[in-house]
Amino acid sequence: MNRVNFARHSGVVLDVCKAHGTWFDVTELQRMIAFIQGGGLDSARNKDRERLAEERRRLEMLQTYGERPDHTRVSMARDTANSSSIELIVRRLFELDV
Repeated sequence: MNRVNFARHSGVVLDVCKAHGTWFDVTELQRMIAFIQGGGLDSARNKDRERLAEERRRLEMLQTYGERPDHTRVSMARDTANSSSIELIVRRLFELDV
């Protein structure tokens, strides 16, 4: 038996068995239905889409820049518009975030 948070964001934790199905405690079915009726399922799907899009962006950055900390890439992108060429080169060479 595995415990699963319904739609990952509902707060309704269900007991799931691969062989025998899903088991509900006393109020879990009503709470799950209320979550769906309240728009929670749509909201959970949107959060999952956002999470996947962010992961896709992160992977693209890793392919472009390699294994660097996220703050370095963000600061370099931010600083590109504001820094002189020499300053930008120094930052990139030494991975500085000043």
